[in-house]
Amino acid sequence: MDYDFSGLGARHFEHLTQAVARKVLGQDLEVLGDGPDGGREASWHGAVPFPEPSPDSPWAGYGVLQAKYRQRTEGTRRDTEWLITQIREELRSWAGATGIRDRGAVPDYLLFATNVVLSPQQERGGIDRVHVAIAETLAQLKLSVRDWRVWHFDSLCTYLDQFPDIRRPYAALTTAGDVLSALRDRLAARETHVADRAMTYAMMQLESNQWVRLGQAGHGDNQRLPLADLAVDLTATTSHTHPAPSSPASTSLFDDSFLTDLGSSSAVEVLSGQVQVVAHVLRQGEEILRLSASPAGFMHRAVLGGPGQGKTTLMQMICQAYRVAMLSSSPQKLSPTQQATLSALQARFAQLGLSLPNHRRWPVHIDLPSYAADMAGGRQVSVLQRIADQVNACTPQVTANDLRTWLGAWPWLVVFDGLDEVASSPARRQVFRAVEQFLTEVRQTDGDVLVISTSRPQGYLQELAGMGFAHLHLVPLEAGQAVSYGRQVAHARFSGDPGMAAQIGDRLASAAQEDLTARLMRTPLQITVMSVLLEHRARPPQERHRLFQAYYDTLYQRELSKPGPASQLLHSYRYVVDRLHERTGLVLHVSAEQAKGGEGLIRKEELDQLALQLTIAEGHTDSPATRALATQIVEVCLNRIVLLSARGDDKDIAFDVRSLQEFMAAREICRAPDTEVVEHLSQLAHSTHWRNTWLLAAGKIFYEHPRSRGPLLTALRELQSRGPVENLVNSGGVLAANLIDDDIASTQPRYLRLLLQQALELLNSPACPAPLLGDALQRAVELDADCRPFIDHALEAGLDSTNWRFAVAFQLLECWSQQHGPLSPAARERLATLQRPDALYLFPPRTMRPRTHGEITEFSLYSLIAPYLSLPAAPDADTREACARALRDESVLLNSPFNGHATILYSEPGGLPDNAAEALTDPAVRNLIADTARRLPYPLHIPAAQLVGLCAAYLQHQPAGQNLLSALPLSSED
Repeated sequence: MDYDFSGLGARHFEHLTQAVARKVLGQDLEVLGDGPDGGREASWHGAVPFPEPSPDSPWAGYGVLQAKYRQRTEGTRRDTEWLITQIREELRSWAGATGIRDRGAVPDYLLFATNVVLSPQQERGGIDRVHVAIAETLAQLKLSVRDWRVWHFDSLCTYLDQFPDIRRPYAALTTAGDVLSALRDRLAARETHVADRAMTYAMMQLESNQWVRLGQAGHGDNQRLPLADLAVDLTATTSHTHPAPSSPASTSLFDDSFLTDLGSSSAVEVLSGQVQVVAHVLRQGEEILRLSASPAGFMHRAVLGGPGQGKTTLMQMICQAYRVAMLSSSPQKLSPTQQATLSALQARFAQLGLSLPNHRRWPVHIDLPSYAADMAGGRQVSVLQRIADQVNACTPQVTANDLRTWLGAWPWLVVFDGLDEVASSPARRQVFRAVEQFLTEVRQTDGDVLVISTSRPQGYLQELAGMGFAHLHLVPLEAGQAVSYGRQVAHARFSGDPGMAAQIGDRLASAAQEDLTARLMRTPLQITVMSVLLEHRARPPQERHRLFQAYYDTLYQRELSKPGPASQLLHSYRYVVDRLHERTGLVLHVSAEQAKGGEGLIRKEELDQLALQLTIAEGHTDSPATRALATQIVEVCLNRIVLLSARGDDKDIAFDVRSLQEFMAAREICRAPDTEVVEHLSQLAHSTHWRNTWLLAAGKIFYEHPRSRGPLLTALRELQSRGPVENLVNSGGVLAANLIDDDIASTQPRYLRLLLQQALELLNSPACPAPLLGDALQRAVELDADCRPFIDHALEAGLDSTNWRFAVAFQLLECWSQQHGPLSPAARERLATLQRPDALYLFPPRTMRPRTHGEITEFSLYSLIAPYLSLPAAPDADTREACARALRDESVLLNSPFNGHATILYSEPGGLPDNAAEALTDPAVRNLIADTARRLPYPLHIPAAQLVGLCAAYLQHQPAGQNLLSALPLSSED
């Protein structure tokens, strides 16, 4: 059977030839790793069972394997000449005729492996020509090589037919032509059945995922925007680029090899500190990730980004890239629509400079909120069963056991999308157990699987770090990127009106020149919203809440301008339509927080009932006419405003864009009296699930309810007085930093300084979110230079301290030193003059293990802090035991003593384990952990941060909105 080696690349080809040589020559073959190898891929000493049969005895002595891979073959004749040249140069190197450093002893035997096709024609064919050239060159150079062989294309194909355990890992890279036909030839009957269904699923998903999801949110006449028109690759920073401190001693502590921990294909990107997400993932996908291949570094990826930052669209692009790669070899089997989609995507990826994968993984996208909903009530649904359900919805008769076989037969890409939308702690733990079980099945089947997960950073507890995931943090769009993307959106929406598209693009460019509006152009969602607004207005709003409000108003006015009964209904019942969106947003967000943990959905009949209740609240009687009116209002919302849309069997309704759901929930909360609004927001303050809603509501307060500004800031300060845990976690400080970064008080210096004071309190927490606080402080100085003295004073106080406050201040300097804000030059100067030797040990917890000259020992977190639990007053035995349960699974690494103390180098991340979640329900345990964190001495600042992190995780994932619906009436008197 013929194979296609063109997709392997030199590195994978070397690995393949090494595997074949080990099979043929024996397990004693010494395989050399990547990098300089003195012209050898493998070597051996002694007798080997090759060649067989042989006119002479088998080889016995020192032998060398060399791989010669031609990236682009040009035809038998030219390829043969290329191979002869390559071999002659190698032989000249052994003879010392090229000036290359000594390669050591000349081998007794040489084995060359190449992907070049050599013709078998006697005397004039490639095989004979190569052998003659080797013999002549050896004689000319007087090299004492006893024998040689050349494994050419046909030889290697024969070996792959002979060795299925070698063929299988490289199947996706070497399958020639029609993938499905080749699979039918190679796989057993049952495996072929699954492969057939898998390919059909890929075809159907290619078609159904050709649209950008955002294109359905609010575009007139249900206009859908093709992914091929809007696909862009976005920039992310890696989690492994935190630089070593400026001290010369730092080089003795950290091994530079950690820069390649993201995978061998990513070393250059990591050195730069930034990657393009799609390109990076596709390159990582070229690696063979089977356990038997001993993949290095972190195999999988977690993509973290804020609301509307494009996480799901990036995953859509990546999955479509793999579908195109799988299906492009057999376009005749695609429908006309599928062929058009494939061609459009191929052109778009080429335009972006993205190479389609050679390693053709089978892509599967799993929506985690929906998956969590399937497991509601303790129902166990494995990842493989979930995938089987998805496949069977398109093409039936696939079981989880079938997929387990397919898992070992072909490489996969699995995307777990929307971790942040699984809000409740029990549901998250259930999801993570399922993911861990799936990764175990991957190892057991020796599967080649690349896993990608997405989440907002708020509330993400590093749960994936311990499963082999490296983290990619999406960065805001720069002004040029934002305008370029906005022009793409405008041209996609107005493909038949280039004048309008150009006008919108010019208005976006003007908006990007203004500081406040430019900060509302940092995500793809914001750009799309702004492009809609700029159809009808020359200038966009300058605040995030008003941006979404203007977007909704624009959609509404557009529908009002159209003739017909629908516009008349929208004109007459604006209040009911507004309230229906707002109340539905709140209902769905509360629902998503509940124990079932899935995506917020409302049944169509429930939405009809809600519309009826709102209509009756306006004074209409409960009559058939009123019910018909309510149904008409729902239909107009679904078919004309289209922020809400049907899912599945059209019986479930949801917002297509989560940020718009959160915006509507914020509006509903703000319909309460001012004092009650502040009280509601105070109850939601700790929850990461409600964080974006909270910020949008706060924006509305600052611009529309000025009398509530002061009470809101007072409520933030009072959060710290609720108890020791709340004081140390300081959610009020986190929210203050978020409000500064959101430009809430950009034109009110008085409130900006009050928010700054609250944010600076984070310097008193061992778990201070340094990147968030650093960005907020930079922005505060940009808005008001008079903020600078407050920041300098707080920072110097931290640097002068002898406890973990020094560590927090140092991390802030590190963040600023890598930026270009007003605080950055002074930060770099301060770091250069900072002489404290213990600065070497201030790195926050991360997923890499530094190298030290001392001994590294692993300890449980509890064993480290146990001596401090009895100070100042010993807890009772039950509380102490509960604390031990909470910390039992937490671990840290220490190195040899430094200045008399064992120094913490690393702490294992991993979220909130079940035993910790259970123990932390006891306020006495939480208070004990918080008090202990405050008392820990400076060398234990990382365990202190870990303790605060556990308490914060508990608070952030507690249900907070369960009473909102009962507290906020449907009555129009609000």
